[in-house]
Amino acid sequence: MDWASWCGQHVFSDKAETPWREMLAERFCILHDDAMGFLLDTATEVTARTRLEDDSKTVQQGGLWYEESLPTETILYGLVVASPARKFKDELDNGRIFTALAALTATPLQLGGKATVGRGLCQVRMQA
Repeated sequence: MDWASWCGQHVFSDKAETPWREMLAERFCILHDDAMGFLLDTATEVTARTRLEDDSKTVQQGGLWYEESLPTETILYGLVVASPARKFKDELDNGRIFTALAALTATPLQLGGKATVGRGLCQVRMQA
């Protein structure tokens, strides 16, 4: 099994998500760190924003900033490790921690700012 198929099966595990799995397989690539760094510097969406004075419609002092965004279909992955604190060792175990985490991630989450304009909306998938 190739990497694209393996990732597609784990990221899009529901049968209804087969079109997403196929799209991932078509677009999947692995890059060297240098190439990825170049793409992050040159191909990531960066939006210049300004805050205007209400009266004069000129830029406020310090009112220029930049916002960087990941492309909409970006897939990020990482590890989740749980171990109860010594204080709660008798009350919490890893199973209960992961059960609670699974409940928290059962619906889409909004991470970061700009929620009112739809930024940061993501789906978290837990794989054992």
